[in-house]
Amino acid sequence: GVNVDGFWDIYVHSRNNWLYWQFGFHSLLVCKLDLEPKISQPPLPTKLPYKNNVYWILRQQLNWYDAWKECKQKGSDLASIHSISEQVFLEDIVKRDGFPLWI
Repeated sequence: GVNVDGFWDIYVHSRNNWLYWQFGFHSLLVCKLDLEPKISQPPLPTKLPYKNNVYWILRQQLNWYDAWKECKQKGSDLASIHSISEQVFLEDIVKRDGFPLWI
């Protein structure tokens, strides 16, 4: 598991190890620890212009097909990346939002 310093500790699974009995035979435990402080930012708008495009942010929990249909209803399509600058722009959106979303 990950310790509080952010490094992985390895535990051997044997009947003599207390973790074996603590978590049982079928358990998997994974914890995420954010070591960097959270910076509060305003929520993303539903539309973001960038160069010659406008990106719609869909915050609904959708599969790929339903997200594609939602885009088609708006007269657009799911984003496809054609340049490094566009990649960086979209990465910033994803990092800023922090939740699963379709672009």
